[in-house]
Amino acid sequence: MKSTHNAITKTARLNPLKTEKAAPEKVVPLCEAIGIKAYEIWMLRGQEQGHDQEHWFEAERQLQQS
Repeated sequence: MKSTHNAITKTARLNPLKTEKAAPEKVVPLCEAIGIKAYEIWMLRGQEQGHDQEHWFEAERQLQQS
């Protein structure tokens, strides 16, 4: 029984959208959050073209640190 509880807890941390306790209106899917952050980086850097992957990876890094 304890291993089932641990598996559910682990799943909740990995994907909060699949748990009943998560509030869907407050949970932003990870790729959407990265996209929003990458857009912010793009805007801050003067809308430079051709650096979309760089902005995406920088956004991932920043979100992982927070």
